[in-house]
Amino acid sequence: MITTLSDQRPQVVADVWSPVYFEEEFLRFAILDLKREHGDPEHPFGVYILDALDPRSCLGRVVELERFGGQFGNDLAMLRDLYVDYEDCGNSELCIVVDHLELRPVGVIRLTRHTEEFGSRTIDDLLALGENGWGLSKEELWTRAPLAAKDLNGIVDVPTLAVSVGYHGNDALDSISRALSACMFKRILSCGSESMICALDRIVAALVQSITGNFLGEFEGIEPQPYYGSPGTIPMWSNPREQLLRIQTSEPELYERFVLLKGLDKYFFAWPEDTATWEEIDELVIDLRDSSSSENSLPRSSSEGPIRAER
Repeated sequence: MITTLSDQRPQVVADVWSPVYFEEEFLRFAILDLKREHGDPEHPFGVYILDALDPRSCLGRVVELERFGGQFGNDLAMLRDLYVDYEDCGNSELCIVVDHLELRPVGVIRLTRHTEEFGSRTIDDLLALGENGWGLSKEELWTRAPLAAKDLNGIVDVPTLAVSVGYHGNDALDSISRALSACMFKRILSCGSESMICALDRIVAALVQSITGNFLGEFEGIEPQPYYGSPGTIPMWSNPREQLLRIQTSEPELYERFVLLKGLDKYFFAWPEDTATWEEIDELVIDLRDSSSSENSLPRSSSEGPIRAER
C-alpha cells in the first residue's frame, strides 16, 4: 500500500482502469518507482504485491489484457466489468512479476478476499446460474471439496493467473510461473485464510499442477465448461496450510521452492510489511475515477515519492 505525500492530506483513489495507466510511459515509470521504493534491487526480476487501487497495479492488468484479450477475446471493458467491484471495495491485490532490465510487466496473479457483503469473482460464478455460472449452492462447495475454511469469508479467490506471451519460452515460463506460485502461496498464508478457490483454463491448470506438485484439487463432480471465452475452465480449490505441512514432510524440494524460494535467485521479492487485511475504503477517500483529470495526466515524478492511494 502507498501513502499520499502527507498524512494530513485527503486520501485519493484514481481510476486504475484509465487507459493512461496502460501506456508504455506509465508502465516504465511504475517499474522504476517500485525499484526506487525498494532500494533499487539488482535482481533481473522483481515480484511485487500491490493493492488493486494502487495505479501501479496496472502492471498486472496489462498482462491480463494481453493474455485474456489475445486468447479469449476479453477486452479492457470486459475485464473492468469482471473485477472492478471487487477492487473498489478494497478486497483485491495483484501479485506482479516485472522484468527490471527490460522494464516490462511479465506475470500476474490476482487475489481477492471473499466477503459475504462484496463477494468475489470465482465464488460468485460458482454460485450463479446461466452462462459462466456453475449453479452450485454454498453447501455444495463443502460437500464437493474438503475446504478447511469454516465459511466463505475464510476463502481467498484467485481469479486470474497469466504470464506475458513474450516470456513463454520453456525456461522463462517455468521460472516466472514458479515465482508467481511462491508469491501466491506465501501471501495467502500471511493473511490467515484457510482455503483458496480458483477457476483455471485446463491447459493452465495442468501447468500449475506440474509446477506446484498438485497443490490444487478439483471439486467432485464438477466438469470443465466454457468460461469468459475459455473453451474449458475447471474450478479448483486448496487448503494452503495443509499443503504446507504436506510438502514440508513429504516433498522437501517443493517446500524449499515455495517457502524458502530456492532456485529463484534472479527474483527480488518485495513482501509487504503488514499482513493482508484488505480493509474497506473509508469515508475520507476522494474518488477521482469520474474526473477527467485522471484520464489526461500521468503521475508526478517518482522523485516526489511513490504514487499511492492509501485506504
